Amino acid sequence: MKKSLLLVILSVIFLTAMSLSGCSISPHVNTSEATTNLKAISTDETAFNATNSTYISAGYYSTKGLNFSRNTQPHTFYNGNKAPAAAQPPYKCVNNVLESKTGKVTAGFPNLGFMLNGKPYFYYFVKTSPKASTAPPVKLSAPPSLPSTPYVSCGNGYEAFAVINFGGNIHVYAVNDYSSVPILVYEK
Repeated sequence: MKKSLLLVILSVIFLTAMSLSGCSISPHVNTSEATTNLKAISTDETAFNATNSTYISAGYYSTKGLNFSRNTQPHTFYNGNKAPAAAQPPYKCVNNVLESKTGKVTAGFPNLGFMLNGKPYFYYFVKTSPKASTAPPVKLSAPPSLPSTPYVSCGNGYEAFAVINFGGNIHVYAVNDYSSVPILVYEK
């Protein structure tokens, strides 16, 4: 009796510690993937803005795998594990579209210098806005839509997202130019 009670108490303590630390108890998905990568995207956006006076959008190279009606499977970040070619600087923001010396830019993440290794569970993308953010990301009433334009947009603000569907539970984490601390903005 005492041994089983001790095991129950230790289990509760362990689960509480895991929950408070932000670790996922699921053996398949760990929210630290999203928070780590969103912080990296935030750092890359800040560096890009410091050099080019604008933030840029970016998205998963192929959005075919992101379907909110089925579970997210581990995927390669770019098709065939090969990053699309990045346009070469200098960059300029013309009518909210990023341009380089060769024309409109279509890459996004490679221009930021962000490339994931391995097979992530989360899908990542960044949207820009003409105005700088004045508060951290807000809770959403629905999952965010993916960027539809093939060109990289640019602006004075950005919001980066990490999206997953695990067992019908959709989670979306976000950071923006106001706050680089990832927060859960949507949960179903």
